[in-house]
Amino acid sequence: MFALAAVLALAPLVSPAPLGPPSVCHPFRIGVAESLPWGNVKKLNGFDQDFELKELANRTAEILAASDDAFVHMETIRRASLYLNSKSSSWDSSTTSRDRLESQRRLEAHLQAALTHCLAERKGGRPNNTREALAWFDIAYLRGALGQIGVETNSDFKTPLERALTLQPKNVGMLLGAGLLHFRTDRQWSYLDRAIRLADDKDKDLRWNIVSTAGHFHDIKEFDRLAKRARREVGENS
Repeated sequence: MFALAAVLALAPLVSPAPLGPPSVCHPFRIGVAESLPWGNVKKLNGFDQDFELKELANRTAEILAASDDAFVHMETIRRASLYLNSKSSSWDSSTTSRDRLESQRRLEAHLQAALTHCLAERKGGRPNNTREALAWFDIAYLRGALGQIGVETNSDFKTPLERALTLQPKNVGMLLGAGLLHFRTDRQWSYLDRAIRLADDKDKDLRWNIVSTAGHFHDIKEFDRLAKRARREVGENS
C-alpha cells in the first residue's frame, strides 16, 4: 500500500522515479471540463481552502453524472479521494476523521445509486452501456484510489473494474485507470498496452495523460518509449 505522506515529502531515492499512489499522484488534463474545486492543480496537496467537506459527496455525484469522459471521472475522484484522506491536514483542519468517514459513505452511496439506476434501465430494456460502464468504473476507481492512499474502504476494486471494461473494452481512460490501479501487478502492462495502442496519435492531451501518470512511475517521459516498454512487457508476460 502506498503512503500519501511519502509523496508529499519525498526523500531522495535510488530510483529516479519517486513512488506514490499511482491513481492520485498526478492530475489528468481535462481541459475546461468541470471537476471539484482545487487550488493548484499542479500540487498533490493544492486544496481549495474555500471548499467544504460537507459539499463533497453531492458535488462529486453531480459532476460525474454530467460527464461521459472517463478522464473527468478519474480527475474528480482523484480530488475527492485526496479531500477524504485524513492525513491531508493542510486543508480544513477543523474536520474530524468522523466527518471524513461520513462524507466518504455519502459519496459511496451516491455511486451505488447511480449504478442501481443504470441496472434498472437495463432491466427495463433501456440499457446505456456508457453510463453503466462509468458507474462501475467510478466505484472501482474510488475504492482503488482510497486504498492506495491508506483510507479504509471496500478493497474489491477488481470486480467493478472488470464489469466496466466488459461494457467499454476500448475506453482508453478506463484502461489507463485500470493500469494505475493494478500498478505493480502482472496485469498492469496488459491494460497500459491496450490504452496506448488505442490512443489517438493526434490527441496530445490523451497521450500526455498516459505518459504523465503511467510513464512517471517507470521514469519514462516519451509516449513512444512507453509504448515500446509496454509491448516488451506484454510479450515477456504472455
